[in-house]
Amino acid sequence: MNAEIKKQWVTALRSDKYEQGRGFLRKIDCFCAQGVLCDLYAKANNIDWKMKFGTSGRYSIVGMWDLIPNEVEKWAGLQEITNRMAKLQDKVVQMNDFHGYSFYEIADYIEQNL
Repeated sequence: MNAEIKKQWVTALRSDKYEQGRGFLRKIDCFCAQGVLCDLYAKANNIDWKMKFGTSGRYSIVGMWDLIPNEVEKWAGLQEITNRMAKLQDKVVQMNDFHGYSFYEIADYIEQNL
């Protein structure tokens, strides 16, 4: 993973500027951990989130609303994915969406493992 983007992501997760959500990249003003990375991508590339019609406030980025887009993975240096890296990314999703870890705990994991 790109070291500078990783630092930005960890800092954003610890910033209390993002409200944590589960099961989507962004819903209104709530983000999952990977949604925070997508928001950093959007800001760095002057891209707007698009509200998905009929999805109760869910937003998409580069056409995706529930999975991290390839463009974001490439930008963040996550496309050099090995099986290990894919498992680590899946772990972030599991921590956020299914196990109730806080952004602080997820930031610690990213810092130590990605």
